[in-house]
Amino acid sequence: MNTKLPLQQLMNLTGKTAIVTGGAMGIGFGTAYRLSEAGANVVIADFNEPAGQ
Repeated sequence: MNTKLPLQQLMNLTGKTAIVTGGAMGIGFGTAYRLSEAGANVVIADFNEPAGQ
């Protein structure tokens, strides 16, 4: 049986802040996206400012 729970039911990061370096692309982007999905405020630091926006 394959039941998928929303990420926020598995991990609730509401009210937490995460800083992700290299968050504009690749693994950093995926990490930032999933942290945001779990309710965290996410700050992205990256040399590629346009992609970080």
